[in-house]
Amino acid sequence: LIIIGLVGAMIGFPRWTMMYLGSLLSVISYVSLFFVITRFPPDLLLFNWHPLLSEIVYLIVWFSLIISFAVFFLWIVNKLSIAQKLNQQIQKDPSLISLMLYGSVFFVILLFFYRHSDISFFQILYSLIYALGAWAYLRARKSNNRIAPLITATLIATIPTLAVSILLVDNFIIRSFSISHYVFYILFSWLLSLAIITIPSRIYKRSVKKTHS
Repeated sequence: LIIIGLVGAMIGFPRWTMMYLGSLLSVISYVSLFFVITRFPPDLLLFNWHPLLSEIVYLIVWFSLIISFAVFFLWIVNKLSIAQKLNQQIQKDPSLISLMLYGSVFFVILLFFYRHSDISFFQILYSLIYALGAWAYLRARKSNNRIAPLITATLIATIPTLAVSILLVDNFIIRSFSISHYVFYILFSWLLSLAIITIPSRIYKRSVKKTHS
């Protein structure tokens, strides 16, 4: 991911590099969250709480870290002279922020699959759905219509994720979850993913308009 990001910087940050940058933000956020978890006692980190509540809290914290790093990234891009071309592209088309966070969401859910075994088919299907969403985004001519494929792909990708949850209900990783709890968790994750993909870019777009008005 780092190499792809560097290559993107060398060739002027084409739009497709934003998805990889988003995945990199997820990696950095995950490492940061893991670092925090290992520095505090389990009782303080909700390990003894209801498992569903614990998973939801961790998901919210992880996504919050992703948003925080995304905001920091945009601030850096705005300040660095060598990144002004990318800054101008984002200001002209704020949907690039959605594409970046789309890449972040992809990595987060993909990590869910890696927590289980013998589900390579679902991994491939999930990755294909997200790849098609990104391809449709890049093919869209009008910036106002570009977020729609990302939302659609995120919705469709919920199907294989739910399928894994149902098929692996007896898996040791989710033994403390009932089917209803896991379905709720996946649906909550999907709603949170949609919010992250759509809301930040809208906020950025409004802030740019206020700046230039």
